Amino acid sequence: MTNNIGLLHGVTGLCLSSFLMGETEKGYDYLHDIQDYLKAHELGISFDNGINGISWALMFLMKKNLIDYDFQLFFKSVDCLNYREYAYDHDSFHNKEAVADIFSMVYSLDTVKRSNEEKSIIIKLINKSLFKLLKLLNEDDFIEPARFSLDYFTPRLLLLIHYVSTIHEISDYLPNILDEIKRAVIFRIPISHGNRLFLSFAISNRLFQKDKEWNEFASVLLENIRIKQIYDEVNNNPYINDGYGGIYLLIRKHTFFKSMIKDIGEYILEKINTSYEIRHLEINSIYKQHHMGLYDGIAGIELIKYLINEDKKWKR
Repeated sequence: MTNNIGLLHGVTGLCLSSFLMGETEKGYDYLHDIQDYLKAHELGISFDNGINGISWALMFLMKKNLIDYDFQLFFKSVDCLNYREYAYDHDSFHNKEAVADIFSMVYSLDTVKRSNEEKSIIIKLINKSLFKLLKLLNEDDFIEPARFSLDYFTPRLLLLIHYVSTIHEISDYLPNILDEIKRAVIFRIPISHGNRLFLSFAISNRLFQKDKEWNEFASVLLENIRIKQIYDEVNNNPYINDGYGGIYLLIRKHTFFKSMIKDIGEYILEKINTSYEIRHLEINSIYKQHHMGLYDGIAGIELIKYLINEDKKWKR
């Protein structure tokens, strides 16, 4: 068992994927491990490996009615930690971490039971955090990763802005924000076809479709995405972070590729099952122990295989 308790690389990812795949008993075993760990340890707030990621996973499972636990007191403690981290100005603000943390706060608005006053405080915190994030942006933040990765900051930022647009108290000023960001985005077509796919997915919603220039950029991206080139780029990597798993998650939610999802799913499933990485995980227990999580481990691989097989049932 991995020593990491977090969402992307540890036990929380295993817990989430187990419940989603219907392995309820195993999911509750992991959930109890998480509870025991939190009683004995203090964690940072990060989404990847800390409290915000764990909180989001529990909120997600509750929303889906996959667990019958109530974690409202835990969620309130997370509110306090986020307030302490983001309500005050300090030098430890990191743009890439803030995107995921703000996303978790937005997600909590219709999950966590709060008074009107408490909800108002969280919305103001989201607003303040987003403004600070945008204020600290620089050209380097928009640099594309060397290869396909779900860590690519630009589409993650655009997805966050779309998500924040659902909050009535904040949505009015978002068009102005997008106008500012537009200049840093629409003149840069990513080199990686996988990253083009990710960026295309990020702007394939109504918020961006309202704007002519964003629409034109979306069309250019789609015209310059080659699925075979994406396959070559991921080089038989089965993981979610930078491999077939992440590609499938994007394609299955992208309306443009709806008619292709069955064929793409079958191809990716075969590539995952026959990849060298899978064989390496099977024969090397130490290596496997360090690759148990959702993002770059077994939990993510098993979840993608499950989703592909489930999607095939619907596409018949």
